[in-house]
Amino acid sequence: MHFHPPLVQQTLAEIYPAEVEPGAPQNFTYFLRTTATSANRGFDQILLSSSATVRFRALRINGEEASVQIEERANGTLLVLDRAVRRSGLLEIDFESTLYLNQTRFDALLFNSNLEGQIQQVDAGDASEAVASETVSVALPAASDLLDNLTISTQLLTPNGDGVGDQLVLEFNLLKVLDPRTVRVAIFDLTGRQVHLLSEAEQVAGRVALEWDGRDHASGLVAPGNYVLRVEVSGDARTDQVSRIVSVAY
Repeated sequence: MHFHPPLVQQTLAEIYPAEVEPGAPQNFTYFLRTTATSANRGFDQILLSSSATVRFRALRINGEEASVQIEERANGTLLVLDRAVRRSGLLEIDFESTLYLNQTRFDALLFNSNLEGQIQQVDAGDASEAVASETVSVALPAASDLLDNLTISTQLLTPNGDGVGDQLVLEFNLLKVLDPRTVRVAIFDLTGRQVHLLSEAEQVAGRVALEWDGRDHASGLVAPGNYVLRVEVSGDARTDQVSRIVSVAY
């Protein structure tokens, strides 16, 4: 085993806010406190990784905005500083993200571009007295459903080939689903008979989008009238479904 001295003596990080509403863009601040000694070489790169997308906004070091270059990596967002941080202090990273999964983690790794192969994991803890978080995980409200914010592009579908109203676009949030679950999206007539199955695919938490062109399971156009669009997903402890009425006319 080979050991290297730490880039800084100690790290602590926490995120704020630590609980947000699902499926809505949210501004976050990631507080990173470092304790350094004269023997530490410091760091000039921070990799912020999460299952959620990170849209970087700004970085401050001891209250002063710092110049940062952004590199999107497969394993996260790399923040490249214009000079190494070698002293104790507080870094504040502002970014935007949209969360669909409960307890979404935001982890950080420190690098020094002059010390190849040396990596330092950032630990969760009390990084700033300004917030009471002490965690790098963000929670969703305990009562939130598995399905949320179902929207449809139109309530009147007119699939007559004129290029107007020929397609219905539906979107919804799938929440708190870490392992793939079957999400069933189907069209029913008012007697409860299924006329078309749009999707029965396995999905994980995120924003899902599908289209319907007014056709049934045999690829023929459905008769004019009202139909029920139903989205259903089963979790470990519950099954959620959401429905909308869609009208078809020619």
